[in-house]
Amino acid sequence: MPLELTGEPENVSVADTAKLVRFALAKAFSGQKFTVHYLTRDMAVRVYWVGGPSQREVNQVIERYSGGGLELDIDAYYWHEHYLLPDGSAFIRYSEGTIGLGGHYHKIDNRYFDEIAPEGTRRVKFKAFYISGERDDSEQPLS
Repeated sequence: MPLELTGEPENVSVADTAKLVRFALAKAFSGQKFTVHYLTRDMAVRVYWVGGPSQREVNQVIERYSGGGLELDIDAYYWHEHYLLPDGSAFIRYSEGTIGLGGHYHKIDNRYFDEIAPEGTRRVKFKAFYISGERDDSEQPLS
């Protein structure tokens, strides 16, 4: 069933984005403890963990929920619109990027998926602009 193409995507709060990040991490790294904090005023989600998966592995999971980015070279923000699938996973539907502004981030256009999206897929904009992770390799567990 094709998605409704008219209207605006649903906004997903920073708090709800943090919940989706927690769920995605639990699914991807079963048994690994993560601490996920969110700061609504900073539009940020921060993930901390000790040992286990690498920074790169975790980033591959959590970056899917980032609402956009900032290209410092040209002082330009860019926003993403996402698909949120029924299983809680997400990927970018559309992003203008910054190439047209003289930046480095390419346009992303996955709107073809509208025609084949599984039932229950939602168009969303994540309000968490910054999502980052920090791995601690010390022996002390997180509290």
